[in-house]
Amino acid sequence: MFGGSDDADQVYNNVFRYVCNGVRGDHNDVHGNLIEHIVTCFSGDHANGISIFGPFNGTHIWAYNNVVHDNSLASGSMAFWLMSNQTCPGCVSYAYNNVLYDVDNGIMAVGNHPPGDMGTFDIYNNTIAGVGGACMGNGESPPRSITNIENNHCINSVSLCDGTGTTCNNLGGNLLQTTSQATAAGYTSAETYAYSPTAANSSTVGLGANLTSSCSGNVAGLCNDTTYPTYDAVNHKVVMRTVVARPASGSWDVGAYQYASGGSGGDTRSIGPSKPLCHCGLYLGH
Repeated sequence: MFGGSDDADQVYNNVFRYVCNGVRGDHNDVHGNLIEHIVTCFSGDHANGISIFGPFNGTHIWAYNNVVHDNSLASGSMAFWLMSNQTCPGCVSYAYNNVLYDVDNGIMAVGNHPPGDMGTFDIYNNTIAGVGGACMGNGESPPRSITNIENNHCINSVSLCDGTGTTCNNLGGNLLQTTSQATAAGYTSAETYAYSPTAANSSTVGLGANLTSSCSGNVAGLCNDTTYPTYDAVNHKVVMRTVVARPASGSWDVGAYQYASGGSGGDTRSIGPSKPLCHCGLYLGH
């Protein structure tokens, strides 16, 4: 199929797999989706995990708590792409608590064509394990947006942000690791929750900035860690990981996970309940 969701105000709690576009088009709120195994479009169109052209309404985009992995079946595909096909002066796009892994070619791209003002991007507390290149940013010149990055865990990227087409503001708390460094520290795709911390002294624990002041409205979920959606193949529904609250004071953890005392960043905690797919989401796969 061409894709999972195209042009909708909200897209949440879905599983999209083996399609050439998971979420594509104009959207405001995209959260809690599992998007995996992106494939080449039969039509020759561009393949993407998440590609939000611009806001469905208004001037804001919120993309959070999504898991995107494995786009190697579609050469040249983008894993996660905000404001990908609109100019939008004054727009603000938020991306937080997303987990992207085994992805390549534009890991977390912010703005691109057509040329013009794409607004501001606030990229917080994401875990991104890719295949070379910059962890986020825009490679097309000249700079036509502002990208604020904070508390992101970037693995196997050559740099945190490609500032060719955006002005990168590193606000701190970001961690850049090689794959071997991350693996040695216990961060792998084989974990129950990919690239989560496994111990209290893991590389991401306690090294992030506290962003409690930013937790309001559609960004309120930033004060918890990722819901990490998974698919229950027995009951045919999306299930959400039990989240951990980030502390109101003191340091946060870097990346999408907040380590919990007595457990890992997610490996030993239970998966919480979720509504059946027929009530709140869609499964597309094969």
